[in-house]
Amino acid sequence: RAPSARAAAARGANPREAASVEAAKRPRMLFLDTSPGLEASLERELETLGIFGRTMRYKGGVAIEAPEAILWRIVLESRVIESVRLGVGKPFHSAFESTLRNHAAGSHWADFMWFGPEAVSPPIRIGLEKSRLFHTELIRRAVSTGIEELREKFMKEKLQHVEDSQLYAKSDDPTPQLPTVHVQIKEDECQLSVTATDAQHRRAYLSMVDPEAGDDAGVDSPASRAAPLGGAHAAACVLRSSLPRHLEEVAYDGQQLIVWDPFCGRGTMLLEALGILLGVPPSSPAASLPFMGWPSFDERRFADVVRKLRLTPHPDLAHLTLLGTSSDSEMVAVARAHYAGFLNAMPRPRTGPLSMLWNGGDEGADAEKEWNEDDDQIHDARLPCKVLLRHAPLLTQIQPEAHQTQTVILTNVPYGNKASCMNSARAYSQFGKLVKARDKEKGLRAVYCLSAREEFQRSSGLEWRAGVRFSNG
Repeated sequence: RAPSARAAAARGANPREAASVEAAKRPRMLFLDTSPGLEASLERELETLGIFGRTMRYKGGVAIEAPEAILWRIVLESRVIESVRLGVGKPFHSAFESTLRNHAAGSHWADFMWFGPEAVSPPIRIGLEKSRLFHTELIRRAVSTGIEELREKFMKEKLQHVEDSQLYAKSDDPTPQLPTVHVQIKEDECQLSVTATDAQHRRAYLSMVDPEAGDDAGVDSPASRAAPLGGAHAAACVLRSSLPRHLEEVAYDGQQLIVWDPFCGRGTMLLEALGILLGVPPSSPAASLPFMGWPSFDERRFADVVRKLRLTPHPDLAHLTLLGTSSDSEMVAVARAHYAGFLNAMPRPRTGPLSMLWNGGDEGADAEKEWNEDDDQIHDARLPCKVLLRHAPLLTQIQPEAHQTQTVILTNVPYGNKASCMNSARAYSQFGKLVKARDKEKGLRAVYCLSAREEFQRSSGLEWRAGVRFSNG
């Protein structure tokens, strides 16, 4: 249990440290944004992670009242979130511009922004629903004015304790980027919040591939120009598939399980499955996250949270093979690069179940260089399971590893733009034939498909049951 500010002061802590202790303990309203339709999946994931609190669903997310340490855990461990915001103050009635400006001026922005002699102008995003205030520029001006009024008040108070030369001296240290301020007004009730993560919270392995570029960096093909599958969407599908249960049952019978993605694309679905079964967090504490630039960020307490993270791999990973195939050789190359980035981004604990994966290996090795052009896996990955990423020109060709083996098909069927959708019906029909052919051999345990087109069910010739529906963009 975190000590109170009074207890910290009693043991000799300075006022700033005592205030930090109290702030870390105080419950905050956290807004966990995801795609509309994935709210229930996000709530189940929080329960699985052992994160509890007073929750409330809203369209496209879940709000939870919890201390700041829970914010850090969610950012590091949750796979279904797409971004996280921290509430600034409580909701208030905002039918008038003056009310909005006054509340903005009375909020604790100094916890999230570094105030100095220069005016600040943070980016502001506005969401309105049945609001008397409907002019977004008026709302933006009211909030900006309120923040600037608070900055001026903050600087006047600081002038009482600091020399002018020190206050206005130029610093060589770069000023952290201002967080995005969110203004959500629904039925004249306003909630202010600031972003704790990037607008799209990226996976750690993508930063290892290219810290600056997006998911489709370096690729120009019809498949790459289609909207890529997001990590949160893939993770929700994997979690819905009960993949750990399938692996446990197959291992109990002493057999092997093939998880096959015949439309693997960038490998997102298989990498999310691998991360979930390995028990590794999707984000890295070494990454530069927006909340780390806040004046109120406590690096020592964040390090304590990181040390307490438990990485627990599935005990039956030796019975698993992840197989990804694609007719697009360029996409296979991207998937392999992402897999290499995944291996390089993996935590390397000195103790615990995951420590055995790295004993005796060179922690600084570049996994991407270990690819053999004539093969389809990284030999020296030291993972207890196999990962195969292969170019397969014919969709109807069942891969050798999938014959007479317990198989789960887990895939995102193609949709893309109009140009790439012209042959989608044929691809769906071929996929249906592939599933039927594999089912005749016995051992096909389940098929889980993510589809954005209604015609998929008709063209595939198979009966499907909807497990989860969500909106992508």
